[in-house]
Amino acid sequence: MGRAVSISLVAAVLMTGCFGPTPEEQRQNREARAMMMKMMSQQMNSSITQQTPTKTVEPQMNIISEDALVKKVADFDAPTKGVKFTKYKDGFSINDVSRYIDAEGDIVNYGYDWQTGDVTYMIEQGSDSYKIKFIRVLTSQEAIDIATVKRDGGKLHIKTVTGKTLTSKGIILTSKGFIVLRDATAFTYTIGKGVTSFAAPKGWHIAQFQNGDVASTNYILLERNSVSSDSDIAGLVDSTKSVMNSFGLSDKTDYMLVDMNDPQKQFLLDIDMSDKDIAAYSDCEKMNSYVNKCNNVSYSESLYNYNGLINQGHYFWRIMWYRTQSGKVLAVTKEAGHKKVVITDLVTGDKVEAAYRITGFATLDSSQDATGKITITAGGGLFSDEVIDDAEAYLSNHKNDDK
Repeated sequence: MGRAVSISLVAAVLMTGCFGPTPEEQRQNREARAMMMKMMSQQMNSSITQQTPTKTVEPQMNIISEDALVKKVADFDAPTKGVKFTKYKDGFSINDVSRYIDAEGDIVNYGYDWQTGDVTYMIEQGSDSYKIKFIRVLTSQEAIDIATVKRDGGKLHIKTVTGKTLTSKGIILTSKGFIVLRDATAFTYTIGKGVTSFAAPKGWHIAQFQNGDVASTNYILLERNSVSSDSDIAGLVDSTKSVMNSFGLSDKTDYMLVDMNDPQKQFLLDIDMSDKDIAAYSDCEKMNSYVNKCNNVSYSESLYNYNGLINQGHYFWRIMWYRTQSGKVLAVTKEAGHKKVVITDLVTGDKVEAAYRITGFATLDSSQDATGKITITAGGGLFSDEVIDDAEAYLSNHKNDDK
């Protein structure tokens, strides 16, 4: 949910200005990427981008009080056990048994809590209209309406069933509501409790994609502001740091997990933001059956590559965090140019290097089962996978290894 950085770097050096797809392959790549990005614009944690206005279905709902909404949530059966959620582009599955679907529309965004089974999700009701709902899975009650979302160009207009209105550039679903994004600030709507605000530290903004439930962990991922293109020297320094980071010669801490209740509690992550981009080559000339010479290359952020496969360099697939049964909040990250898999206790600050490979790990996958146990698999390429069966137990047993 790839290639090691060392391999990717060599490929990038060989390709830039020298090789690339044929014009026909480039056209096919552009078409495939356009289709993939259209799908991803409606997925997890994505800002919804501008589209040509079309006739839409305007979702309607009656205004109720916050107390009435709290009562609706309280009417759900109490959770009796944990739930294993498995993520899909168009929704999620429950305990690997059944896929959850909604009769009113396709699920395009969601956030969940494995301990309670609480899920807040968003369905599409037209090209520019959405509805946000809440459900507690494994109970007999049906989902309840939380808010409507209307897209107008690059902005989202959100109205809750309790009458609150918010405008944002993007939206993140949590198990208890949602977060609306405005660059360095965020406004969190918690079901039945209203709206609270959060401001990122200077030089940072809230990451567009979040691979952890902010509501149950209280942690949110921030991304460092990019270096201004107007500053040639700063850009050169940043590029040099990126290359050195790829070879493990220096840190490139472009991401940070922050406690929303205590913003001074921060955890820097050795991950380079440039890894989230994929390259698009143009103005290419076929030299022979294997080599194309391309005069131009551009880069853009994408969760997936041109073939529809996961862009393993993107931070979304490299930074995950969970609340465990014991109450700990653990982060699982792939850092140092893909060379290290790190487990961090965000409550105590304890950290352990769970796996290391000089050539880097092409893939990282972690999952949490219905008991709260977190399993990690790092691998890909020519080598066997490194598997950590229980991340919390591994951290407890090895946290003092380097002390």
